[in-house]
Amino acid sequence: MSPNRFSTSLLGTVALVLTVLVSTACSTATPVCPQPAAAEPVLPVPTTSPALGTKTDWSSLGPARPYLRSLRGGPTFYEVTWCEVQLESGEMDWRNPDAVVDQAHSLGFITMLKIRVGECPWLTGEVPEYLRGKQAKTESSMPLDLTAYAGFVKQVVERYEPAGVNEYAVENEVNSESFWNGTVGEYRTLVAVAARVIHRTDGDAAVADAGMSSVASGYGVVARLLELGEPERAIDAYNAYFSRRIGTRGEQIVRVSSEAELRDALATEKAKRNLAYMRVTERLVARGLVDARQIHFYEEWSSLPLLLEYLHATTPATMPLELWELGAYLGHAQLDDKQRTVELVKVISLALGGGVTKVVWIPLFAEPDSGEELELYGLLSSKATTRPASTAFAALDAAADKSLPVAINGSAVVGTAFQRHGRGTAFVWARCAPAIVSLPAGSRVGGAASAGAGRAGDTMIGDEPVRIDFAVPVRAFLRTVS
Repeated sequence: MSPNRFSTSLLGTVALVLTVLVSTACSTATPVCPQPAAAEPVLPVPTTSPALGTKTDWSSLGPARPYLRSLRGGPTFYEVTWCEVQLESGEMDWRNPDAVVDQAHSLGFITMLKIRVGECPWLTGEVPEYLRGKQAKTESSMPLDLTAYAGFVKQVVERYEPAGVNEYAVENEVNSESFWNGTVGEYRTLVAVAARVIHRTDGDAAVADAGMSSVASGYGVVARLLELGEPERAIDAYNAYFSRRIGTRGEQIVRVSSEAELRDALATEKAKRNLAYMRVTERLVARGLVDARQIHFYEEWSSLPLLLEYLHATTPATMPLELWELGAYLGHAQLDDKQRTVELVKVISLALGGGVTKVVWIPLFAEPDSGEELELYGLLSSKATTRPASTAFAALDAAADKSLPVAINGSAVVGTAFQRHGRGTAFVWARCAPAIVSLPAGSRVGGAASAGAGRAGDTMIGDEPVRIDFAVPVRAFLRTVS
């Protein structure tokens, strides 16, 4: 599989709009901070810079174009649905996917395509039960004719390979009934058929699994810990991972306090379906039937390490981990604009430092006419004006350009450093209590062009991330902050 070719245009210096504040995470006089795990997972050595992108309606960008052009380009995705492209008459209508791929390409972004069947009598023999969003997306069913399906997949690859598309997913979040009306076995068959056609049509293309929902991944995390004989850790992981979901979905996700309650939570029909599709995904990646593992994550940032631990334990070390969908579901939480920006910096830093090679933030825009979003947080306002989050995202994007990420997992400070030719940029914050670190000569805190930026020497690091530009090899920098 050849690496994706992303635009490498240099971004102008962007100062991260975050200030160093004393941590309020620990309220006791002498807080006991959690220390790094005794055995950290061995991460594959990255060979290419990570790529950051965003998901949006590419047909109506309006004033967002300048911001998108300021980024270095990156991944985005779109669903190409057979029932929408091949009409009942048999005529093919490619106008919507053509417009998306062309628009994204014109701004330097590369579209990854989710190839879906959809639901329509002329191709699946069924009528839709679920309709989602403004475009009334439907669930998918197994095609009546797999040979015809293979032909459709071939047409997709032949049509979009010249536009730079070189990665495809087969379906989307099949753990949900609103996305997939087939069985686990039918999904596995569909992946095998599609992957074979994609590889034969474009030998350099990569195939990803459907990407299970963020909730389903949480069940995978917890079930693995139970299987390892760690029930107490499994209970803690369940309550932490679903902290913003508990109480928002009726009786489906509830707080647990014992192993029996946890096992009851995993025995619901919804949980069993989620786990069945997590297991089939594990088998697909273990047997090499897909080339990349697709991840969706919308939980609180502090739960991402739990998911990364699970993914590294169940995915071959040579297989890329790709966050096709990263966002921030709040549930009952109330966060202001600055707090949301802090969470964005932390979750993206942890993802890239944890071995994730692609990150697609959802959504680009805030939901219109809703004031502050109740659920997902847009980089830009509904009118496409910049926010602190969009500035922070651009700073992370610039730091990752032509750089290799290295996790910072010290006793007092955590984050990620991006190394390039004897210098680099790091985004760090205190593990728990405020920490004083002595930075090497030539370092700048808050951004290289920030007026009054801090210089080398003792620097207080609090709960909010700070950007540090350093002028020494990354190993030397890590020694000063770890």
